[in-house]
Amino acid sequence: MHGQYHRALSLFLQCGGDKRVLDAAVDVVGKARNDKLTQMLTNYLMGDTDGVPKDPNYIYKLHMALENHTEAAKAAMAIAIKQQKLGNYQVLLFIFFPFGGVLVVRVVESPYMTCVHSPLPSS
Repeated sequence: MHGQYHRALSLFLQCGGDKRVLDAAVDVVGKARNDKLTQMLTNYLMGDTDGVPKDPNYIYKLHMALENHTEAAKAAMAIAIKQQKLGNYQVLLFIFFPFGGVLVVRVVESPYMTCVHSPLPSS
């Protein structure tokens, strides 16, 4: 089974970095739960393989797919801080409330804020 995931990821990465391909690559690595494939995709997303860093939201999506909430939280915080500096406050809602209104960040210390896992109050 591992060989199929590796082949699928390799083919996706050869196809380029459009949204559908990157989403599919994240799904494959999330299902495979293989450190080698995770590193392979991370290197691609960071631009280590082709010199072109991809949208940092894919690092966040990858860690969420792997249920690595600590790393996902770090990625989300980095994205949020960057978007805040750009004045894109609306984007913060899409980062922190993507799953049914539940804050996906467990506990993350940041020089800017502390986020804790808590559901939104019901109406």
